[in-house]
Order: sequence, then C-alpha cells, then structure tokens
Amino acid sequence: NDGFRIHSRKYYRKQLEIDFIDLIVAEYKGEIIAANILSCYGDMASYIHGSSSNKHRNVMAPFAIQWFSIQRAQEKGCKFYDLNGIDEDKWQGGTRFKRGFRGEELEYPGCFDVVFKKGCYGKYQFLRKVRRLVGKILNR
Repeated sequence: NDGFRIHSRKYYRKQLEIDFIDLIVAEYKGEIIAANILSCYGDMASYIHGSSSNKHRNVMAPFAIQWFSIQRAQEKGCKFYDLNGIDEDKWQGGTRFKRGFRGEELEYPGCFDVVFKKGCYGKYQFLRKVRRLVGKILNR
C-alpha cells in the first residue's frame, strides 16, 4: 500500500456485482501482477481502482492493463476514459503514471459533506475513523 486507503474485500466484491463494472487482471508466468476495476457507463469509462505487484515491474503490467482497459471501453462504446484523480503532493507516482498517458487534465470541485445536524455529524466522523482503523487492521 503506497498510502492509498484500502477498502474491505466485501466492498470490492459488491462493486463487481454491478453489470457495468469489470475486473481486468494482468498475469505473468501464471501469477496475477496487476488488476483494474473499470466502470463503463454511458459514454464514460472510469478507472475506479487498481493495484499492481512490485514483482515483475519490468514487464510494465500497469501500463498494459490500462491500455487494455481503454480498448475494452472503446469496444463498449465509451468516448471518454477517466483515470480518476491526480495530486502531485499526495500521489506523486500515481500522478506521474497517469500523466504519462498524455490525456487532458480536467479539474472538478471536490466532494463535500453538507451538515444538517452538527451532533450527528460528529458521531458520523468518529464512526468513520473507527471503521477505517478496523479496516486497516483486518486488511494486513
């Protein structure tokens, strides 16, 4: 984990139950070395999650799997491919990787919580922190 938040296995499995979500896997010598979760909805394809092993870095599986994902999206009629976020401060390697595809960078407003009851929001934030901590412990 390069500082990315990891969800529970159940979270990823639930995503894969959706009909417009695909799991794309790269294998090398019988071993899975990279994977993407790809959403193709309407004319937009989105790289939702991805992971790669440090083993066999020389075969460039993350690049190959992205190219395959782009081709898969085109086959499904998608006109756009969203690599889903860059940030030079938080994700230097991921940002460099995504910029290597030479696409157009678009900036959107971030996600925000709208608070209606302050007391409830504090409880929500606490439970969210506990859930993330438990998730980290269980995913080791």
